This record gives sequence, structure tokens and C-alpha cells, in this order.
Amino acid sequence: MSDFATFYRDTEPRIAAAAATKYGHPVEDRALLAALSPMRAVDEIAAPLLVVHGELDTNVPIGEAHQVVAALRERSHDVEYLELEGEGHEYRRTSSRALLVRRMVEFVVARLG
Repeated sequence: MSDFATFYRDTEPRIAAAAATKYGHPVEDRALLAALSPMRAVDEIAAPLLVVHGELDTNVPIGEAHQVVAALRERSHDVEYLELEGEGHEYRRTSSRALLVRRMVEFVVARLG
């Protein structure tokens, strides 16, 4: 997730309820969650990023990936995005896993030579 506020707003209610015990309550711990949200520190990201998300993920809404990728692209940051078609929170298909590994290798090789 890239922003706790949008995560809690957009995720399934059962996921939000479970997440509150893990990360903090979306109302009671709002200030803490805002401070911990990666979107608040997007200007501090220095490393190239490969962001990967399952198209059908209902645990972490796909908007979490979209917003961090958009913010990084607005800043001309080195970011690539891979959306795994037909996949949810866990990547179950062999073809998706193979694609992910291939893209990770290509990403690293392109940057390290």
C-alpha cells in the first residue's frame, strides 16, 4: 500500500477491519498513519522502483500502485509498473510468476549492466 488513508477508504471492509489491528485505526491513529504512509515520503525515494500489482487484488486496491507510480512519474523518477492480468493479492498462475521473474531480472540488469 502506498497511502493508509486511501487504502482504508478503498479496500474491502473485512480487510480494513483486520488491517486496523495490524497498522492502526484509520480514525484514531490518523496522524500516525499519515506519517507512515510511503506517499508522504515519495520525494525521498532515490532507488529505481519496479512496482508490481495484481489486477484483481481486493486486499490492497490497485489504486495504491497507480498513485505511487503516477507520483514518481510526475517527478521523472525511474519507475516501471507491472500489472499482472487476472491475478489477485497472490500470484497463482505459473505464467504470471514467470513474467514477474523475467521483468525483475530485466529491471535489475538494465540498471546494473
